Amino acid sequence: MKSIKKPNILFISIDSLRADHLSAYGYRKETSPHLAELAFDGTTYDNAISAANWTGASLASILTGLYPTCHGFTNKRYYLDNGEDSIASILQKNGYFTTCFSNNMYLSSKSGLNAGFDEFYYRGVKESKSDAAVNQPDKNEVMQKIKDSIGMPQKNIAKNMIDLFSYEKSLQRDDGAYATEVSMKNWLLRHDRETPFFAYVHYQEPHSIYFPPYPYRRRFFSGSWRDEGRYLDFDHINYFAGKTHFTETQVNHYKELYDGEIAYLDWRLGRLFQFMKKQNILENTVVVVTADHGEM
Repeated sequence: MKSIKKPNILFISIDSLRADHLSAYGYRKETSPHLAELAFDGTTYDNAISAANWTGASLASILTGLYPTCHGFTNKRYYLDNGEDSIASILQKNGYFTTCFSNNMYLSSKSGLNAGFDEFYYRGVKESKSDAAVNQPDKNEVMQKIKDSIGMPQKNIAKNMIDLFSYEKSLQRDDGAYATEVSMKNWLLRHDRETPFFAYVHYQEPHSIYFPPYPYRRRFFSGSWRDEGRYLDFDHINYFAGKTHFTETQVNHYKELYDGEIAYLDWRLGRLFQFMKKQNILENTVVVVTADHGEM
């Protein structure tokens, strides 16, 4: 009797994503046509509740199926004690090759959330190389000080001028989605098709501060170029803590930039799905998309 081949599993979590800003959930702006297409061919859940309101604890719950009080990853201890409970560890023991592509510092070996993964990438780079790069001193401290002295509005104007002449380059100014796409495509081409894989991908977009690549920054933003520079300098910590208040116009502008972040990531995901389809990988892959938590 011929054995049934195990399906691949692609599990995607998107940082700070609100369901009510997605096309699949009836949002008035077309922010996520590729995710809407995925939802149309699959199952959409209308009621999903995060186990925590911040990334570390929530991802630990997603990976283990446990509440923070059980898995121990809380704001008092940024570490997963028992990685044997994670879905990666369980699938690894059942013949899956497990890999993780992380764009968030909470999802790393330093937090214990790498348990059960055969390979681990941070912003497109294997973790060991990434760690070495982080520990290296800045080779040009003078240039870095000059960059730090320039305000966000001035930086934005300069980047916009550069991006006007380099569309492809402008689409690489993100929080890791571009590097992850390139790295994951290369990984998929190398992977042995005879071995099922579990690939966990965590995207940082649309986490604040909202700064989508230039073409998507202007997709929904209704303010001027001068306004754009001011809104990119978002004091999000004090706002979420209730120490800073914004007018309705300000809030709407922030939402427009937030929607641009979603639209950009959706475009990246569409490219990934299309690549997997062309490589005949998607047809035998279960795709799950969720968020670690919403956004206020």
